[in-house]
Amino acid sequence: MIEFYHQVDYANPFPGLRSFDYEDSNLFFGRDQPIRELKDILHMARLLAIVGNSGSGKSSLIKAGLIPTLQRERKDWSVIALTLGRDPFQSLTVALQQYFTDQKTDVSNLDIDHLLRQNADSLTNLLSAQEEQTILLFIDQFEEIFRHSLDDSDQPTEQETIADFIKLLLTASQKPDNHIFIVLTMRSDFLDYCTLYEGLTEAINKGSYLLPKMNASEIREVIVRPVEALGAQITPGLTERLLTDTGQNANQLPVLQHALMRTWQHWKASAAPEQAIDIPNYEAVGTMAQAISIHAEELYTSLPEKSQQATEKIFKSLITLSLHGTGTINALTINEIKAITGLPEYLIFDIVDRFRGREASFLTPFAGTSVGQDTAVSISRGRIVQLWERLRTWAQEEIESAKLYKEIAKSSADYQSGRTGLLVPPELQIALKWQKENKPTLAWAQRYDMFFERAISYLDYSKDQYEFEFKSREKRQQQDLQRNRVLAVIGITLAVIAIIASIYFNLLMNDASQARKEAEINAQNARREQQNAQDQTKEAVSQSKIAQQLQEIAEQQRLLTEEQRRIAESQRQYAQEQQQLATSQKNRADQERSIAIQQKNLANIATGIASAAEKRAKSASKTSDSLKVLAERTSEREKLNAKEASRLGMLAVAQSIAIKASQMPDNVKDSLPALLSVLAYQLTLKNDGPSNAPAVFSALSRVSNKKSILEGHRDNVRMLAVRPGKNSLLSASDDGSVRLWNLTTNRPVSTFTAARRSIGGFRSAFISDSKNRLVAGNTEGQLYMWNLTEPKKSVLLATRHSPIIDLLEYKSDDQFVSVSAEGVVIRWKFTSTGIDSVGYLRTGHKLFSAQFAPNQTQLICGSDNGRILFIDTADLSKAPIVISRPEFKGSHVSALALSPDGKSLVTGSSSGNVLLWNLGNNRLNGLVNFLPSSHAATVTGALFSPDNRLIITGSLDGSVRIWSRADPQQAPIVISDYHNWVMSLALSTDGNTLFYGGADKTIRSMTINTQLLYDRALKIAKGNYSNEEWQKLLAGYMAQPGILLDTN
Repeated sequence: MIEFYHQVDYANPFPGLRSFDYEDSNLFFGRDQPIRELKDILHMARLLAIVGNSGSGKSSLIKAGLIPTLQRERKDWSVIALTLGRDPFQSLTVALQQYFTDQKTDVSNLDIDHLLRQNADSLTNLLSAQEEQTILLFIDQFEEIFRHSLDDSDQPTEQETIADFIKLLLTASQKPDNHIFIVLTMRSDFLDYCTLYEGLTEAINKGSYLLPKMNASEIREVIVRPVEALGAQITPGLTERLLTDTGQNANQLPVLQHALMRTWQHWKASAAPEQAIDIPNYEAVGTMAQAISIHAEELYTSLPEKSQQATEKIFKSLITLSLHGTGTINALTINEIKAITGLPEYLIFDIVDRFRGREASFLTPFAGTSVGQDTAVSISRGRIVQLWERLRTWAQEEIESAKLYKEIAKSSADYQSGRTGLLVPPELQIALKWQKENKPTLAWAQRYDMFFERAISYLDYSKDQYEFEFKSREKRQQQDLQRNRVLAVIGITLAVIAIIASIYFNLLMNDASQARKEAEINAQNARREQQNAQDQTKEAVSQSKIAQQLQEIAEQQRLLTEEQRRIAESQRQYAQEQQQLATSQKNRADQERSIAIQQKNLANIATGIASAAEKRAKSASKTSDSLKVLAERTSEREKLNAKEASRLGMLAVAQSIAIKASQMPDNVKDSLPALLSVLAYQLTLKNDGPSNAPAVFSALSRVSNKKSILEGHRDNVRMLAVRPGKNSLLSASDDGSVRLWNLTTNRPVSTFTAARRSIGGFRSAFISDSKNRLVAGNTEGQLYMWNLTEPKKSVLLATRHSPIIDLLEYKSDDQFVSVSAEGVVIRWKFTSTGIDSVGYLRTGHKLFSAQFAPNQTQLICGSDNGRILFIDTADLSKAPIVISRPEFKGSHVSALALSPDGKSLVTGSSSGNVLLWNLGNNRLNGLVNFLPSSHAATVTGALFSPDNRLIITGSLDGSVRIWSRADPQQAPIVISDYHNWVMSLALSTDGNTLFYGGADKTIRSMTINTQLLYDRALKIAKGNYSNEEWQKLLAGYMAQPGILLDTN
């Protein structure tokens, strides 16, 4: 069985961006010659310094090459490994304490940190008792001691601490008779700093090893031999392509390992096992040029928008502007990131965990190392900044932002000393835009200039002064414009007056001249008229005589013409009378013919009208009957609507009363809040409202809920489970312990810890009552077992090298199933000495949640990219059924639960959505509902109540939400008193009590049965009233509940 475990541990033979570990030694190839040379130097010099470029494989060479080789040759080698933090003595103290714990050496009476600081011989003295062992002190990334010293170069005490620490190492390595060997790894660009400390340069010169570049033959081994070790094949064409893409660049090795890891994943997911890994698999993941960028984008785009913005801030905070004006990667603690970015702590932890996962490794520390508030976080490889396009843009923006701030800070200092003035456009607009877009914090700014407040005050004062001058200038311009307008109006007015006067004068002159001319013409005309008058007088006499003669002739002609006209008129009238008579006779004939036709048509129309009238009469009778029925139905509907409106109004009153009860101050005396909550509950039920309406539940809970807080864990509470019939609760935590609680006393009965403290915490646990055993799985993929009566005596059962997310009872408690984050599902059975595997399945998918169907054989698991897996644990040789649904929108299925009848499934996702599905025949038969008012962050747990009436979820948004199964679209009950991540949920066997725990390290319990809360509130409300008095009081309020809304 051990051989089997060893083989399946390596689902992927390539570590990606992380370095090789001790456990990866059988997959570490290409460095045989350096390993032999390192052994020789170590035995000769006792202090060995491996120097090389970033990404050249220094750490992997020691952890997976030198150390395993030494321990294979001699069994007495013991390794103490550490990476230096800001305080090197503290880092060494932690490593020594872990070593003594592993060796079962009691050093509780020693202050190791104090001893190391006070005496340069203390390291040798502390380890001298381990005479039967040869000690290898391995310090990885030794250059960090210089990086931190540069950060704190203005603090002499920091420099003295580093000098004392180096002296401690040199003293231990120079004792010829001790059994301590020291190995350091260090980047070559930090060698110059060694000259600053006495004796260090000489020691490194004596035992240094400059790591050579790998030649083509060695790189070929790195590519081909891990694949062959797992029984797979890689084509020669792909091998040559990888050699070409790698070239002679030493820092390409992590990029190569990452591309190989991703290529293996694609091959496993898309090709048959007998097919060789080929170029299409390599190109599908983007090749070495794009694989990191594509992988990082997959992680980034899977995040909600809020988390994407936070990711940008976190990565920017890890990049600083160097003295040379370029960007450099920086290491920051979680607390420092929080101060620089202003992000909430839970969001920082969530994003850091995503980007440091075992298959991601974009951030350090890598997966398997516990991360706390003081843990230093950094970008794992410098090449990530160059190859991830988005991060490259972020880095450039951060560098430009830092440069601009330094310019503002320098200008503020110059202004304070009188060497320059305030900022003015366009520099002022650029600075204000930078301030608005970047929102710099004090912690961020102090990385470049300590006088942040001075710089911001300078910027604000420049803005105020510019706005004041702008407004003053604008006011002056308006005044000048107004004055010019007045002058212009006056000038125009005077000009108009002058023009009018000139025109008037010209008109007068013209009128006078014209009058003179007209007078002369009138005089001439008068003289001509006088002469004409005399001539006309003479002519008139002559014409008068002629006119008399012509008048007589005309009168005779007139009389003759009049007579002829009368004769012609008489003839014309006679002709007209004859014509009219003929026309009248014709019209009369046409009229009589038309009347006959109309009478015929009228007869036909009358017949049709009679027939239509008969039909209408019949139709009207039917319509009348229908209208009568419709009227009756309308009346009934109006009555129902009025009744429904009244019911909804009373429910609204009940909700208002419940809200009033919830909002009453805590110092309110007597039983008024209880009375209000009882009345709200009764009004809700009386008007057919939901018994667990959120407002009513909140009011009853505030009055009568018996909440408890279980304290004892020192880190996140990751798992909760109620033991049926035992009145006890099981919890697992990131603090490396599993606790069994007595729910009567709310105190832990037993605390189970591993004999060797696990680096990671426990995420799952399972109790077999028939075997009297407890099994727990941790983030390192390790399974531990305890006898329930011996909580301090643990047994390490197996190591999976992948975090175990769940342990589930299989049918009976003599078997159980483990589920790992990497997608491995194993069924185990208890034996007399431990456990043995019964079945094994590698799903090929990441898993985030799991639960058995009621038949205890079908396992349902939530995966990434909106997928759900159905696994037959009775026969793990069968491939899982994988279902992908668009409703998940590509997010992870982070939590799920099955209804007690097995017909429904509720799922929660990394986007916070909660969905309810119909389930049957290993299929999601259809989406029932998107549950309303879902969470704002990842859903971490989901439950159905035992009576199938409630759906309960918890989330990283710090809330627990409870939906009614009868009406899923009703707004949920929201419990938000946790004020931190909610990571685990459990229900009592009767479904009345909810337990929830998470990031505040406590477990809380509360009653969620509304009827129980009502019964308790009723007792409080009744107080000393007799039943008769109480009924009378309640009846009065029930008749007029609205009066309680005015109660003070």
